[in-house]
Amino acid sequence: MATTYNYIDRTSADYADYFGDATYKPAYLKNRLYVVQRTINLATAATDVGADLVQNDVLKVIDVPANTWVIALFARVTTTQSTLTDVDIGIDVTSPNTNTGDVDGFIDGMSFASAATSTSIANAGFGIGATGGKYFIVADTIDMLFIDSTFTCTGVVEITVLMMDCS
Repeated sequence: MATTYNYIDRTSADYADYFGDATYKPAYLKNRLYVVQRTINLATAATDVGADLVQNDVLKVIDVPANTWVIALFARVTTTQSTLTDVDIGIDVTSPNTNTGDVDGFIDGMSFASAATSTSIANAGFGIGATGGKYFIVADTIDMLFIDSTFTCTGVVEITVLMMDCS
C-alpha cells in the first residue's frame, strides 16, 4: 500500500539554507527570484520515515509558500543505484493548487540508474517552455513519487528549484 511521507526537515542543520516552512517567507525573499536546493539521500529517507520506500510512495521534498511561481526544477542524480528506480516529481492528487494533481508535472520518469540531470524546462506538465511553470496560490509541497515496484534505496538526488515570490 502506498504511503505519503512528509520528508521536509525544518530543524536539521543539514538544511539550514532552506527556509523550510511554507507559512513563513523571510522579508528578503518578498517579490524576488530565489533558489531552493535540497539533497535527498534515498537510504537516509527510508531510515527517517521508518519504512522501506515502495511503488507509489510519495516523499514531500520541497515546501512552496503561497503566491509563489515555480519557474523551473532541476534534479541531478549524484549517486546512482544498481536497481531500477524511476521517480516522478510534481504535486500529488490531493494538492489544493489543482483539481487533479500532476505527479509528473516537473519531472516525468527520472531514473536513478545513471548520473544525469533532468529538468522541467521542456516538460509538458509545468515546463516553462510548455506552460510557463506552476503558480502556487496556496502553500503546498513538491513531491517525489516512486514508480518502480522493486528497488533498493541507495541513490542520491540534488533538487534545485527556481521560484519567485508573487505576494
